[in-house]
Amino acid sequence: MHNMEGTGRILRIAYCEDETAQAEYVSDMIKNWGERRNAACDVDLYGSAEEFLFEMDEAELFAYDLILLDISMQGMNGFSLAERIRSTDKKVRLAFITADADFVFRGYEVEAFRYIMKPVTQGKLDELLNSVSAQGGMAMAEYVILEVSGQSRKIDKSDILYVEVDGHYTTIHCESGEFTVKDSFKDVLAMLNAGDNTRGADGNTDSADKTGSNVNIFYRCHRSAAVNIDKVTRIGRELCRLKGGQELAVSRGMYEELNRAFIRHNMKH
Repeated sequence: MHNMEGTGRILRIAYCEDETAQAEYVSDMIKNWGERRNAACDVDLYGSAEEFLFEMDEAELFAYDLILLDISMQGMNGFSLAERIRSTDKKVRLAFITADADFVFRGYEVEAFRYIMKPVTQGKLDELLNSVSAQGGMAMAEYVILEVSGQSRKIDKSDILYVEVDGHYTTIHCESGEFTVKDSFKDVLAMLNAGDNTRGADGNTDSADKTGSNVNIFYRCHRSAAVNIDKVTRIGRELCRLKGGQELAVSRGMYEELNRAFIRHNMKH
């Protein structure tokens, strides 16, 4: 198990609660947990389900490690909000904070990570956050958060086919669509590999985990593009083919390492 204690990573939490005093009380306890664990925490408070959805602006994936939901809110309740979230994001952790035990038995419908019954205590919250933190290393490696059209967007790495230079910007080509960001190609490539025992941002320098196995995901196929090695179906000296049939050029200098990475990856699967 990996945890986030002392790693410099930030645990991002959203809490949707219509009682201001309760929201601030829980937020303070989360920060208290972070101080004791030497773990940085960002807590965003939302006063209603409608406010949360408005701020997310129809996001399909949610840029949080944990979303805490009060069930009994005015307007849309927490369970209905959980159903909305699950309709597009199957992975983000959801936890309910509630005084109504009747909803506990419906948790399987939205794959709730945990329930906390009110009144919330530091001990109950610590147990939840310790569990999230223990899984944090794995979860953080699954997505990257980038600014798209002025808003933070959580992009699932497993959805990405390839990234390429687009003038002064970088375009991320996903199975679900395309996103252009202002970050440089070099910086985007570094962020995409940041959860995977990263290689140097300047190129395809092999790196290995403690077992000696290479764990990188994104490799340059030529100077201006990098592919998700999991999406590559065939590699030639001039072209590589991706799932869906799209082909990208392979430069002479990148071929050997890209081919080695492709072979290693498929031997592990």
